Amino acid sequence: MKLYFLLFLSCFSFVSKQRQSKYDLICKKWQLFGIQESGKVFVPIDSYKTPSILLFKKNGTFEVTTSMYEAQGIWEFNYDSTKFNTKVLNAKGSHLSMLINDNLKCDSVIRLTKDTLIYVSKNNTNWHYTIKQ
Repeated sequence: MKLYFLLFLSCFSFVSKQRQSKYDLICKKWQLFGIQESGKVFVPIDSYKTPSILLFKKNGTFEVTTSMYEAQGIWEFNYDSTKFNTKVLNAKGSHLSMLINDNLKCDSVIRLTKDTLIYVSKNNTNWHYTIKQ
């Protein structure tokens, strides 16, 4: 019985550390550096001409700032941290419904490292972010 308890405890600890590390990785200020629409070539973004900043906070809130809009809301990972869900609570700017609803709906996190975030949105676009310096 002790063996089962210790095995359960070690598995739980491993899962908790894994989930925590995903939160540590994503909870940063990210700058968009490229977009790749489904079946098309990667398009680099000039961050000086069209800045797009995405900030995930550990308290479950996020902020996004672009040249066209600003928005704040809440976010969370799904059960296995392969997707994140967002809900915009406050926004101002142009093209809000299309941009925010399509671009921030994560279908799958492709890559998440200490300096890279790439995810596929519901409209099948790959969004490439790097750490904001």
